[in-house]
Amino acid sequence: METENLYSGMLEQLGAINGPIRESVENLNESLSCITTTINDLKERIRRHPFEDDHDEIVFFKYTKPRFCSWNIYVVELHHILLATPIGTDQMRRDYYMNEMEVFDRFFKQHAFHYQYYLKDEKSKDRDFFLRRNRSLFPPGRELIPDDPEFSTDLDHLFAAFRAYEMLRDFIVKRIRLLYQEPNNTLLQEIMESRKRWWSGCNLPRKQLRILM
Repeated sequence: METENLYSGMLEQLGAINGPIRESVENLNESLSCITTTINDLKERIRRHPFEDDHDEIVFFKYTKPRFCSWNIYVVELHHILLATPIGTDQMRRDYYMNEMEVFDRFFKQHAFHYQYYLKDEKSKDRDFFLRRNRSLFPPGRELIPDDPEFSTDLDHLFAAFRAYEMLRDFIVKRIRLLYQEPNNTLLQEIMESRKRWWSGCNLPRKQLRILM
């Protein structure tokens, strides 16, 4: 409950800074400051109240921390997407959005094994992926980015990125919908089918977890 209050408070602050946070980033620096402060608070709480067992540590780094950190990735990427959106014709914006969709798909394919693990909410390698003592020297997706070994595991950052890129992909799909008013538009159907293929195998618990975002 304490963590949920911290998370809700962060979203409220982001909303106050930006308006509808999933749709706009009015002030990037203030948004990042809010998220960083919240994550530091989360880190301090973990330091003061260590995990009771491995299960608690796995749950935190597999689900809780990625929920918070995904917003750091999201606001930065959304800011850049909005900033670079062309002011030209509808066709120019369509092409731009389709290129962004390709970026997301390339990222998911680049990390296909771990993304499927994430989608299916698998547990077989949780101890390797989400316990700090089993952290490798260069975790996937963090090869060039230093991180605090006391507050990171092999896959928590990558899981945060998956969540962020899914939110960004949903944002782009909404923008494309605005450009394609015809409900039977072929291109939009292809985009939606692509999303379904990546979500295939996603079980109910994983979906329920996303509702909490």
